[in-house]
Amino acid sequence: MRLTRREFLACTALALPEIGGCGLEAMLNSGKKIYYDVNRGDPEKKPVVFNHAFLEDHVKMEPFAEFFQELGHTTVLWDYPWHGASSDYVGIPYSIDTLSTFLHSILEQNEIIKKN
Repeated sequence: MRLTRREFLACTALALPEIGGCGLEAMLNSGKKIYYDVNRGDPEKKPVVFNHAFLEDHVKMEPFAEFFQELGHTTVLWDYPWHGASSDYVGIPYSIDTLSTFLHSILEQNEIIKKN
């Protein structure tokens, strides 16, 4: 399934550049973890990614995910770095680019979007 830019705004304009002197590979292979939960649904329906608010975690989004799961959608719940069950990433800036990099990796690894 190939998703359009409009369908996943969180993944747009993502060229995976160096972020704050620490590249994607170093972030993803640092031994730290990003918590996420993927619940597979009907592959014909669009997946839904849930992003929590600042200083929150995935738990706040679970009721919304359950609603879409009942409708047959694949859902992705995740905790941002520095939040909930995810590790702290000291030295990596907290920015939209950083969050997009981690989310893009989760979506690729789970074959929700195709690898570039």
